[in-house]
Amino acid sequence: MIKKKKSAIAMVIVLFFAFAVGVALSMVIRANTTIFSQNKNTLRQLQAYYLAWSGLNHALMKIRLLPRETYAALKSTGINSFSDIDNTTQQQLCFYGPGEKSYDLFDYNSCPDATSPFVGDYQLNKISLEGSHEGKSFAQDSYHIEVSSTVFPYTNNTNVKSTDLIAEDVIISRFSSSEGE
Repeated sequence: MIKKKKSAIAMVIVLFFAFAVGVALSMVIRANTTIFSQNKNTLRQLQAYYLAWSGLNHALMKIRLLPRETYAALKSTGINSFSDIDNTTQQQLCFYGPGEKSYDLFDYNSCPDATSPFVGDYQLNKISLEGSHEGKSFAQDSYHIEVSSTVFPYTNNTNVKSTDLIAEDVIISRFSSSEGE
């Protein structure tokens, strides 16, 4: 009778510890799953942030390459004259590992497929001339630029997207003609 009582108590203790280990294991698995999904969201948010900065740099490059033309267009019309600042008009990049097929940036057919580690877009939302300080032959123009970006996960699932908006005020220097332009 004592052996049966001891074995019954031992069985209850073993079942209790097995249940406790099972509960602890399920909590660890659930926490890791949550951390994994948070890491994927953080990655997409960082991709959207840097994609928006890429769009802002694209706009700044065009303004710095064409400062007089940008000033004249925005002063006369006041609307965005850079409607082509988005990545949908650019060739999609392909990433290859070492020793794999080479990639030519200027050959559109060198990318064998349209797969990409992520799908993302940026576009120039707004560019406006905020002010201009003109000297005799040197002028400084102040611009307000807004660029937005959207990153989707590895598929085009629109429910799980990350977006970012970057607004920047910049001053661009340009040489002006004697007419003040």
